[in-house]
Amino acid sequence: MKLFVIDSLRLLHSTSRRAENRRQESADISNSIKALANELNVPVMVLSQHNPDEDIQKASPGRWSDLRGWGAIEQDANQVALLEQAQERR
Repeated sequence: MKLFVIDSLRLLHSTSRRAENRRQESADISNSIKALANELNVPVMVLSQHNPDEDIQKASPGRWSDLRGWGAIEQDANQVALLEQAQERR
């Protein structure tokens, strides 16, 4: 295997009993993904979408704060890229 891709980060859930809230659960998930990448010695690409309703309301480009509740990603990731779809001209 040359690359492991997780298509939707927000659909993952932790089985850890210590995950008392979504922030702790996201840290457990992020740590587990990092450990898996190290164990398999393969890069892991994790994708996550914004809430479409939030995207409509804001015209600014994506920001770190848009990954609310996923602060552990910043700690565990080697690289992070925020992509945005070009606005249609009317």
